[in-house]
Amino acid sequence: MSLRRPLVAVLAVSVLALTGCGVTATGVHPGQASSVNGETISIIEVDDVAASACAVLKSDPRFAGQVLAGSAVRNAAQRSLTLRAMADQLLEDFDVTLPTTVSDGSEDYRSTYGNADPADVETAEPVFTADQYFTNVLVAIGTEEVGADAGQEAIITAGVEQVRAWQADADIQTNPLFEAVEIGETQIITTRDDLSVATTDFAVEATSAEAPEGFAADLPESQRCGG
Repeated sequence: MSLRRPLVAVLAVSVLALTGCGVTATGVHPGQASSVNGETISIIEVDDVAASACAVLKSDPRFAGQVLAGSAVRNAAQRSLTLRAMADQLLEDFDVTLPTTVSDGSEDYRSTYGNADPADVETAEPVFTADQYFTNVLVAIGTEEVGADAGQEAIITAGVEQVRAWQADADIQTNPLFEAVEIGETQIITTRDDLSVATTDFAVEATSAEAPEGFAADLPESQRCGG
């Protein structure tokens, strides 16, 4: 079952969300992009991952001529690191393991961007695989709850219920510079104030979102990726 969210759609959604105005104060500390139950994701780490993700994308001839806002890449980096932290903690808290047959898409990712610097490929990997990894964890939790024979819909529903209950009790803080991650009833949602945008559908492969035409291309070179 293919549940991966195309990276371009995640990045485009980040651009759209950034057009909203206003932020909500949170309990994050200086230099902190987000935290999950005390596990800190620093802005430095986010910037490193974002820079590598941009380098990886630019290594692909198919990316030639395309432009992404730097803020969108940073949001994708922060989001992916937060999702992975949440997924790792969920595995531990629910005492489940992922089947060896389940893939987060990392092999396909490494094959697709084989021409990129290996260090950038490794650093940027969460941006390209976190959504699938998180979904795999959610499915594993749902399977543990209702059994493998319950069917995909029942498994996903059970997984979502368990993960949303976990999230409600968790201490997840997000720097207002970035978008908060929320687990919806059917999708992973990124939020910035009162703007919510679905970025990954648990049940079906999502379709690409479109960024505002010309938005990224008009940014200074230091604030965009590509172009």
